[in-house]
Amino acid sequence: MLRGGCSFQMEYDTAVVGAGPVGSMSAIHAQKRGDALILGVPDARCRCAGLVSTSGLQAIGAYDKKFILNTVRGARIFSPGGVEVEVDAKGEKACVIDRVLFDKTLFERALDAGCENVSETVTNVKYDVVTSSGKTFSAGRRILATGADYSLHKTCGLTYPKRFLTSAQYELEVECDRDFVELYFNVPGFFSWLVPVEDSVRVGLATWSEPVKHLNEFIKFLDKQGRLKSDRIFSKSYGPIPIYEPSVKTQCGECVSVGDAAGQVKATSGGGIVFGCLAAMHACEGDYERLWRRELGGELRLHLLIHNFLNRLSPEKTDRLFSIVAEHKRDLESSGDMDYASKTVLGFLRDPGFVSKFLANAPGLLLDIIR
Repeated sequence: MLRGGCSFQMEYDTAVVGAGPVGSMSAIHAQKRGDALILGVPDARCRCAGLVSTSGLQAIGAYDKKFILNTVRGARIFSPGGVEVEVDAKGEKACVIDRVLFDKTLFERALDAGCENVSETVTNVKYDVVTSSGKTFSAGRRILATGADYSLHKTCGLTYPKRFLTSAQYELEVECDRDFVELYFNVPGFFSWLVPVEDSVRVGLATWSEPVKHLNEFIKFLDKQGRLKSDRIFSKSYGPIPIYEPSVKTQCGECVSVGDAAGQVKATSGGGIVFGCLAAMHACEGDYERLWRRELGGELRLHLLIHNFLNRLSPEKTDRLFSIVAEHKRDLESSGDMDYASKTVLGFLRDPGFVSKFLANAPGLLLDIIR
């Protein structure tokens, strides 16, 4: 209906702000309860490594070969001093996806489910959803799936993470085993990665500051190894990665946040697609915050604990830890899980050999855990 002769209001049961995978998943499940509106359009740029666990894609109902560019069965992980841990699951463990096509596919599923779409910027969600052009939409439940854009949170009483890593990634031609990703713990706060696509490799990293400087140094390292096939850069991408904070408020009345907007990101890997989409399935529930925390909160806390632990270790202690893990890599191969850190930790704790060696050879590590 017209309001004041200059703007109009339409009523929906749910309005979702953000059309990334988590926003689309939120809209798909919201549409099952009533009329849903999704505001925004999918990002046309790839902003992440695009490595998602096969089990995670299956869990959120989004395993589709049309956007899967490659599958990997394991990882080669290197400590600061060059200690290598090769983990080989002997079968498909993760998928390298075309992130732009992935986002578009889930968005189209939302539209096919009956969701309506308005491709405008949202300026306020406190009571109604207001767009930059003056349109106003009434919605009983308002879901923020805005990624690492937190400009709307204060308008509706939500809080957001305060710590961020910054990522940089180039797509290059690099000599690489297509069945394995490579991780190098060679930058402050996180790691560098090689993720094989089809005829190219996503070479990137995340760190606290100056990611481009660190990335260029990493590329020089690869070049010295004779692995850089050409100087051509197919694409560049940059972006923030929020660090999970258990105290973040993700529900205030009928406003909720989900995905990166809620900081639902694994601190060990920076991945947020799987847990964000799982949380999105609860986004229309009255007790949303309790439900998603019951399902995912413990796992996110454990990822954070591991992240903080690794960041407290000196390079020498990290090398010692990797040496122990390398001797017991079968625990990772049998129990390791990209999403559920508890499965990985339990795999190690059930191995008396690992536990005894951990305690005997690296007693100082325990002090880092409980600091």
